[in-house]
Amino acid sequence: MFHLLIAEAARNWAHPELRSDLSRVFEHGKMKSASADISRALSGLQKTRPLTETSANLLVVVDAFINLQQERHEADYDTGKTWNRIDVLMLINVASEAFASWKVIRDEPEAQAYLVSLFGKRRRPE
Repeated sequence: MFHLLIAEAARNWAHPELRSDLSRVFEHGKMKSASADISRALSGLQKTRPLTETSANLLVVVDAFINLQQERHEADYDTGKTWNRIDVLMLINVASEAFASWKVIRDEPEAQAYLVSLFGKRRRPE
């Protein structure tokens, strides 16, 4: 998910020769925080009314990013954890569903705004 979203954001950059450099600007923590903010907002909205198709697909993407990022962190740093086939297949399914959801919404304004949010918190004009 991390690399998919970075590649999608970089493809919007008008200067192909700088896309690789742009890709290195992204940070796991900022991306997870932005995803969590959107997840909270969409989950709250979902309590009051049904989500649009775009919002529902975006929720799949952001929740998958959060979940998979946490699992990647655990895999990297918790050497005592034992992974079993079922758990790994479930995570692969989460990623597959998120990739499919992204494919549906990738050009929607809401999805493009999400990509921008992955850079970090917006500053308010002074």
